[in-house]
Amino acid sequence: MSIPVFPVNTDEDWDFMRRTVRTHKGNVAATGAPSIGKSFMFLHSNGPVIPVQCHEGMLAQDLFMARVFENGTMRTVPAFAGIAARDSVPLLLQELDRLMEESQSVVYSLADEPKSRRITYTDSNGELVELKPNDDYRVFATSNHGPDRLPEALADRFVWFDVQAPPSEALADFPEHMREAARVLAGHPDPLQRVSLRSFRRYVNMQAEGFTAEESAKAGFGSRWESFIDAERLAGLVDTAASSR
Repeated sequence: MSIPVFPVNTDEDWDFMRRTVRTHKGNVAATGAPSIGKSFMFLHSNGPVIPVQCHEGMLAQDLFMARVFENGTMRTVPAFAGIAARDSVPLLLQELDRLMEESQSVVYSLADEPKSRRITYTDSNGELVELKPNDDYRVFATSNHGPDRLPEALADRFVWFDVQAPPSEALADFPEHMREAARVLAGHPDPLQRVSLRSFRRYVNMQAEGFTAEESAKAGFGSRWESFIDAERLAGLVDTAASSR
């Protein structure tokens, strides 16, 4: 079975994704190039979320429980999924595809259909914890590689968007001549031409902190820095990148 994936390129596409994130009671996932803004919509368009940076060493229990040292003793407290289900807020699994198979398996229940969502786990005392979150709880996810890297039954639990250009609001504080460059280069399919959204933001932030344009460009864009502070050279760079997409 092929998992449906909707491409996001234009402001109209972003509006559709934005409304889906805000309104749809099911789970939503975004794929796309690294640092193109996949998490942006989840973090800035839907109120509070519980973000989790997934990694290969994360155990299934790490999603539910954490051990903290308090008043001279260790005690168990709810972790990411436990807090999200308890408080009925969305859970954001960033780079879901990096979880190992055992940890991915628990996401099946976390991302169940709204009517059958019932989050259960055993705490460190061996007691069963059962949570029934309301409709405000959902699972959001990002992936650098798309649904094909996940088990079909897990990927099929999400509405998928392929982010191919960053959202306009993520570029709002960029200089005007930088916005089109960020839109084209941040999502470029060729890694050698791709420039992350973080690089552009680093350039903008460092200038706001008092660094010169030259210093900020060197820190943000490395050896190609001169192409990014000269508007004419930047326009040529963008035209070349756009024609090769």
